[in-house]
Amino acid sequence: MAFTKIRALMTKLSDNFPFLGTVTGTTIADNSITDAKFASTIAASNFSGALPAIDGSALTGLSATTTSSSDPLITTNGTLGDVFINTTSGETYICTDATTDNNVWTNVGGGSGDIPAYVFQGTQFGYCVSGTTPSASDVVDKYSYSADGDAVDVCDLTVGRASTATAKSFTHGYCAGGGQGGMPYFNQIDKWAFANNNNATDVGDTVYVGMYQGCASSSTHGYMAGGTDGSAPYNGAKNDINKWAFATDGNATDAGDLSQHAKPYTGHSSETHGYVSGSEGSDTDRIDKWPFASDAGGSNIGNITSDRSNSAGCSSTEHGYNVGGYQSINIIDRFAFASDGNATDWADLATGNSYQGGSSSTTQGYCAGGGYPPIHNNIHKFSYSSQANSTDIGDITVPRRYSGGTQI
Repeated sequence: MAFTKIRALMTKLSDNFPFLGTVTGTTIADNSITDAKFASTIAASNFSGALPAIDGSALTGLSATTTSSSDPLITTNGTLGDVFINTTSGETYICTDATTDNNVWTNVGGGSGDIPAYVFQGTQFGYCVSGTTPSASDVVDKYSYSADGDAVDVCDLTVGRASTATAKSFTHGYCAGGGQGGMPYFNQIDKWAFANNNNATDVGDTVYVGMYQGCASSSTHGYMAGGTDGSAPYNGAKNDINKWAFATDGNATDAGDLSQHAKPYTGHSSETHGYVSGSEGSDTDRIDKWPFASDAGGSNIGNITSDRSNSAGCSSTEHGYNVGGYQSINIIDRFAFASDGNATDWADLATGNSYQGGSSSTTQGYCAGGGYPPIHNNIHKFSYSSQANSTDIGDITVPRRYSGGTQI
């Protein structure tokens, strides 16, 4: 360092710390630094090792941390990078996908088990819900997706009924509306837990009584659409869309209207929209869809390959499937979720069928029961990835038709 710069530095030290004495040349005067001068000039606290308080109000870019006695939910609605600590289990999670009402929370602690995004498709079991034997049934059957075989009876609805709208959350199955081969029609919403075999409980009412509705599920709500309440006009057919919340028990609310009054509808679900296809009456090959993000109602976006009703509904992540139909049709139609348009003939049921309860795994569609007549107890499955015909993989506990279906 140049002499002039050293001298300037020493002079600045002298100006700011008088106890250093006069800077002469490149030296500090002898005996100019004493303990007493240090003690009187610099506070003792500065030598204690304690850091001064820091005001963090101006800091940016830090992730929020939430503590709770339970795990985060897909509806916690954090932002990317947020930290969530379960104070009961000690598990720590990071928000790795902040999609509204469909968060992903990744476990980064010593434990295991992420909180994944909601998907409509199941990985473990399909359910065949209620129906007629021919009397109205309250039975809820469950069958495995991992191994072919017969279903088992796991619980009962609050009342026997058929042609209901079924839905699913992460933890529960739902069954709304329905009838007993005609009047009376129902408006109650039943739910049962996937984790045990307890019977369903009545948790609310739909806006209207009815049966033969289409159905769908988002990550936060169950939906039923169309159907009939047996009254005029439109021969009792409805165009209403109802939805009910999964987070809290309660009644359904109106979520708009379909493009026409019709029954019976077949339901399908994508990540963002609900769909219905097929019906009785005029324009019975229509496909309607409505958004989960708003109550804007539905619009006609295409057609299935032929007029039919009373089909089973299945959904992969990319397509909706209309399976079978009235008077034992064996057609399996497929339409895309990514773009509006008509369905194509994808495959066939091994045996023509109608009035079945459909469910959806991540790789295959299932339909259970049905019959025109006789009433069947078969469970059929077909592949989303190949156009092979369906195969019979087991039986439900009691032959029945007009059943609903869902999955976990």
